[in-house]
Amino acid sequence: GPLTRSVHNKRFFCCWIDSCSKHAWVDVMQHKSESIASWRRHHAFAQNQTGRRLLKLTTDRAGEYCGKEMQSHLDANGIIFAPTSARSSNLNGQAERFLQSITKRMICALQRAQPISIRMWEHALRAMVHCHNKTPHTALPREGRTHATPHQLFFGKGKPNLGNLRVWGSPCIVHVDKVPRENAFVPRGEHAQFIGHTPLP
Repeated sequence: GPLTRSVHNKRFFCCWIDSCSKHAWVDVMQHKSESIASWRRHHAFAQNQTGRRLLKLTTDRAGEYCGKEMQSHLDANGIIFAPTSARSSNLNGQAERFLQSITKRMICALQRAQPISIRMWEHALRAMVHCHNKTPHTALPREGRTHATPHQLFFGKGKPNLGNLRVWGSPCIVHVDKVPRENAFVPRGEHAQFIGHTPLP
C-alpha cells in the first residue's frame, strides 16, 4: 500500500503464510501499525488450532516488523526472527510470489465483476485467499490423484467442501427477512452480487 480506500476505509493489507502447509491469512488495515495486532491474533489462532508452537518468523525489514513491540513479543514466545536483507525481497520468495499471485487474481476479479467499485478490493482479496487455501498445491503431498490443499494440511482434516464456492462478483439473490417486509406481496429476495465468504481469523 497505500491502496485506494476500500468501502471500510482500509488502505493496506498484510499476509501471513504457514511455510509448511502454505495456508495463508490476510488482514486489511487503515494503518501499517496495525500489523502487530494482526500478527498477535494470527499467532494465537495458529497455535490453538494446531497445538504446535511457532519456531521462526521471516519478514522483510519494514519498520512495523522490526520495532520493539514486535521484537519483545517474539522474544517472550521464543520465536526466532529472521528478517531478510535490505532490498532483497527474493530471500522471502514464498511470500513475494504469493503476494504477486493473489494481487493479480484480485485485480482480475475486480475487472470481471464491473460495475462493482474498485473500493470493494478488500472483499475480492479475501475471496482469492479463501480460494487459495482450498486449492491443491503442487508443493504439498499427494492425496489420492491430486495434491493436498493448504486447508487440509493446516487443520489436519479431509478434503474441504467446495460446494459453497461461487465466482466472485456473480449475480445472486439475497433473502429478505420477514420483519422488513410491508406485506405478503413484497419480494422475498433482492438482486445483488456475490462478494465473498465470512473469513476465518
